[in-house]
Formats: sequence, structure tokens, C-alpha cells
Amino acid sequence: MNPEQEVKIEISEDDNTWNSCCMKIDRRAVQYFSQLIICIGVMSFCIIQLVRLESCHDQQTYHSLLTFILGCILPQPKFNKNQK
Repeated sequence: MNPEQEVKIEISEDDNTWNSCCMKIDRRAVQYFSQLIICIGVMSFCIIQLVRLESCHDQQTYHSLLTFILGCILPQPKFNKNQK
């Protein structure tokens, strides 16, 4: 393969930054904090509904949604198979 035909991959900062009219923002940080704020908002709503509602049948949706979000946020456990 000729050197002219080789494809070079360059990682640039432009891929990870968003430019607005007055500042540069790291794209990954914005996505992380947006997801975190949305998860905290949904979890807060579910907790308020679980406290407010009296019927277990009505609480079922909020309990499963809260469990789902916690399962997505918490890291998967890793077991060390080499220990005796």
C-alpha cells in the first residue's frame, strides 16, 4: 500500500467540543450532566409518588421505574474468580 493511500485517523479537540457564540463546551461533560440531571429528576418524582400514593397497585409503576434507573446507574458487580 502506498503512503498516499493510507488513511490517517486524527483525533481532534473539535470532535469533543461544542462552540457557541460566547464559549466552548466539552460535549462529553454536557451529555453526562444532562443525563445525571434527568435521572435525578425522574428518581425524585418516583420517590415523591411512592410516598404520596397509598395503594400498592398505584405505586407499582413508580417502583419499577425507580428500580430500572438505579440498575442503569449503578455499576455491574465484578467477581474475582481467582480467590479461594
